[in-house]
Amino acid sequence: MNKNFSHHHPESYYKDTTYRAGECLVVKGNPTVKWYIAANIDGLTGLHNRLSMEKHLAAAIAEELKETNPPNKNVRKVSSGVAIVFIDLDGFKKINDTFGHQAGDDVLKKIGDFLTREIRPKRKHEYTAFHESLLPTKSIVSRLGGDEFVMILRGTNKQQLYNWISGIEERLNSLQTRLVIEDGKTATIDIRGSLGVHICDLKMSPEDNLAMADQKMYEMKAQRKEKERQKNPNFGDERLVKYTVNDGSGQNNIPSLCSYKPPSLE
Repeated sequence: MNKNFSHHHPESYYKDTTYRAGECLVVKGNPTVKWYIAANIDGLTGLHNRLSMEKHLAAAIAEELKETNPPNKNVRKVSSGVAIVFIDLDGFKKINDTFGHQAGDDVLKKIGDFLTREIRPKRKHEYTAFHESLLPTKSIVSRLGGDEFVMILRGTNKQQLYNWISGIEERLNSLQTRLVIEDGKTATIDIRGSLGVHICDLKMSPEDNLAMADQKMYEMKAQRKEKERQKNPNFGDERLVKYTVNDGSGQNNIPSLCSYKPPSLE
């Protein structure tokens, strides 16, 4: 394998050597990298896929166990911590049903870019104490499938993590995307999502730790729904997607609020 190729940090590497993964797997001179991208990278967003995320999570927990319980007790290291952030978009099905799957794909790509920038800021002024403590080559963003994303974060302490989480949740739920629809009209969609955060318990399996993050995400989603019910008694169990349509006159004059009932989880 190319010695310059880091299996911990494929994003920056493969973007220099390929076009978007899944659309054109043209790699400049390294068949091993081509194989790695096909097996580990989500073709739509360019993020790690589920398989790659699971391998990174298992490796992270194994490394933490080794650091906290070294063979030589005299060189005991302090654990850098492993955190899982589970993200699920709200009302994504309605976006697909209303505007088509291409629009849904555009939203997923936008979320992938947003989450990547959140742990690898492009501008110096965006760096915080959280980013200073983060281990960037061991922290990843992945798409599990559909509208679910998982971030594996290494090296941050709890206080910095939760300060960052409160900020990213607000920024995520302030995102908008603009789509061009028929007859010159454009639609602006407000993106909404729920996050669950779990600090890995090294005594638990990677699968159980991931399940805990998933559970916390659903708890946060339920809390958000309850807040909506308090504002609107007729809210029920719907998840909402809000969008406005510009008819070309320069005014967003067709506001709409669409809702759908998600399938029952039994």
